Amino acid sequence: MTFNLHEDQPPDSPNSWEKRRDLCLSVITSYSPLILCTQQGVKSQLDYLQQGLPGKDRSPDTSDEHCNIFYDKEKVELVEGGTFWLSESPSVPGSMSWGSVVPCIATWVIFQLKGVEPPGFSFQIVNTNIDEFSPRARRRSALLAWQHIASLPPSLPVVYCGGFNTQKVSTTGRFLLGR
Repeated sequence: MTFNLHEDQPPDSPNSWEKRRDLCLSVITSYSPLILCTQQGVKSQLDYLQQGLPGKDRSPDTSDEHCNIFYDKEKVELVEGGTFWLSESPSVPGSMSWGSVVPCIATWVIFQLKGVEPPGFSFQIVNTNIDEFSPRARRRSALLAWQHIASLPPSLPVVYCGGFNTQKVSTTGRFLLGR
């Protein structure tokens, strides 16, 4: 499951986290996902979800941009993970390029399923939130994430999810859909 938390809004806003949090948690728990990717969450939102999702753990938080990956720790094991910035300097925290207005990231985690035969089945989750203002930043960010995915062993399944902030008919949308 992927879920854009859209940050927290002022308390008097109809979109404040206080007014949305129970509904968000209810939707998530009703589906009980093995993996939950969140975008645009701030620490208080992520902590609230962590408390409300017993049995779930979350990927180490390596940035202030918060593209977290929650997972069912009884069913999968986190093997390794990291974050890269969607910029010309992907290893530089907070870096921006291509007309981005805010730093954007991709968080990735390799998981291994527990209790399955044959043992050792692994897969990777890549979770992102791409710039919503700059078409060039969206195109280049999608390409950078794809380059990361393409560098993996072909036998490793990958789920690429997040907030892409684009339309299917755009250049970026067609690229992401392989068209």
